[in-house]
Amino acid sequence: MSNKVIVMWAIWGTDKYSEDVTCKVQGILDNQNKATPTRKPTLKLSRDVIGDFDPGITKYFSICYVYNGQEVTLCGKDGETLDLSAVSASINILGAAYGCSKGAYDVTRKVKELVDFSGVTKITANNATFGNPAPKVAKILGVKYEINGTVYTKTCAEGDSVTLDS
Repeated sequence: MSNKVIVMWAIWGTDKYSEDVTCKVQGILDNQNKATPTRKPTLKLSRDVIGDFDPGITKYFSICYVYNGQEVTLCGKDGETLDLSAVSASINILGAAYGCSKGAYDVTRKVKELVDFSGVTKITANNATFGNPAPKVAKILGVKYEINGTVYTKTCAEGDSVTLDS
């Protein structure tokens, strides 16, 4: 099994100067894959590996790449090692509602915020998070979402949680 990474772009630099290191990084990853094709792709962010055009100044790194069909963007700084295989499938929230037959709120935007900005995949159905569309009545959270082209739905009762997975 190959762990081929296709680098779209890679930048290494400081706040004053940066270099496009796309070809260099692609070469490093290709050599790593040839040597140990089943190893998870990693990249050591090091002046010795990528270059040191401004000695004594901490360098920062940004990369956009494709791995297992998924486009990923990561950042790091000198001395770190990036695990390029540590990508999770992106979750696309298609819709979400919280409530009951007496009233419900469209909570799609809130669920998207939780997933996209907080990285949350386990969501608890409660009034503190989603508001109270029907006081003193048990409510349900329903979420419709997509992972890698497959659509899923999950529901749970108030006080319980849904985990958005495949």
